[in-house]
Amino acid sequence: MLLERAHDRAVPLPLRCPDGCGVTSNLTRSKALVLIITVGFLLRLCYALAVSDDHPAWIDSQHYLSIGHSIATNFQYANFWRASAGQQQFGDVGPTSAREPLYPLFLGLQFKLFGYSLRTVFVIQALVGVLTIPLCFGLGTNLFSSRVALVAALLESVNPYHIYYIGVVATETITSVLLLASVFFTLRICQAATKGQSISRGHVISLALLLSAGILHRTVFVPIVLITLIFIGVACYRWSAALAPAARTVGVLLLAIAACISPWFIRNYLLWHTFVYQTNAGATLLGGFNDLATGGQELTVPLNLEGVLMSQGYNEIDRDRRFRQEASGWILSHPARAAYLIGKKQLIFWSPVPANVKGYPKYLGTAWGFILLILTFIGLLSAQADRFALKYVLAVIVSYALVHSFSIAITRYRIPLEGILTVFAGYGVAFCLRASVLSRLSCRRQ
Repeated sequence: MLLERAHDRAVPLPLRCPDGCGVTSNLTRSKALVLIITVGFLLRLCYALAVSDDHPAWIDSQHYLSIGHSIATNFQYANFWRASAGQQQFGDVGPTSAREPLYPLFLGLQFKLFGYSLRTVFVIQALVGVLTIPLCFGLGTNLFSSRVALVAALLESVNPYHIYYIGVVATETITSVLLLASVFFTLRICQAATKGQSISRGHVISLALLLSAGILHRTVFVPIVLITLIFIGVACYRWSAALAPAARTVGVLLLAIAACISPWFIRNYLLWHTFVYQTNAGATLLGGFNDLATGGQELTVPLNLEGVLMSQGYNEIDRDRRFRQEASGWILSHPARAAYLIGKKQLIFWSPVPANVKGYPKYLGTAWGFILLILTFIGLLSAQADRFALKYVLAVIVSYALVHSFSIAITRYRIPLEGILTVFAGYGVAFCLRASVLSRLSCRRQ
């Protein structure tokens, strides 16, 4: 595989210094990984047990909980959240398509099995969230080496954002796992394809399920799925120089994905009598492009228009169309301002300083953001791995970031990407350690 050949070409990056102070000097790598996973799990579990389980005021969380509770009680995908006095109602009461279904289904299953308990939700999210640690290790091993992968796993185990979102009713934890796992299995398939080996059916099935789950979880996965299929097709074609094997592999993936996501689209068609993916994208787009838009979390215009349209009897399909029309018209009327907002959103997306946060969480988030992004930048500049694999991973990073230029921009949207960034940060640590060792050796010789 291209990726394995990259290991031979890569410059060794020792994580041990000559006097035996290395990370793995007293533990085998497998034991070290188990220890790192254990530490990461305990941090997540302790936070899940300690964080407040008061009912969240955030509208997105309210919707997820309401739909999940409806699924658990009467197996109906419906939202029954109503705004309290003085709060803006957002979304219809009753059957809805405003939220992608995976996370509400995830909550509904928990409520059905364990009852309605936010504490249980947080503990289960801790169990799911810890998977990012071995996935970082696997991705780091595929791209670079097991030593680099151990550093990446260690960084991921203490990622304060991934720990924090364990205690939030939000999609970030599952998104982080799905994104890392999809990239990992894609590289494994490309590895087999470029070596001329038979592609594992298990890998193909796993990737199809992950990509399908991604589409049913967050809209941002749609371009990632397209990029993944293109790179797998190219990997198959590069080895065989024939279109048939590439078309067969991509076709199997497409058919499997279509089969997995079709129940959601059939349900929506029966409900709305038209093709519907989800009905929240228009409000998100308008939130990013309007007269009051700042690039950040400014939702006055879509919230006000939502109230007006609801009072006039518009259903969520019609409101979504109206939001899209308003946003598209504004972009066409203000192209320079729209371009400015896109650029500003990228600055906010990549900013190490979290927005709308105060006190010690802001200091911790800022410290982690600077450390991670600087090490990631070093790792990207110095990375020596297979170019095809690096191009794919970079395409995923860039597409994920650019998609968020068409909504509002907040630090939270970057969080699922940090698992992949951590792998490059691990290489950045290894590069710095190697440079330090070489410098010390050079000084001793002199």
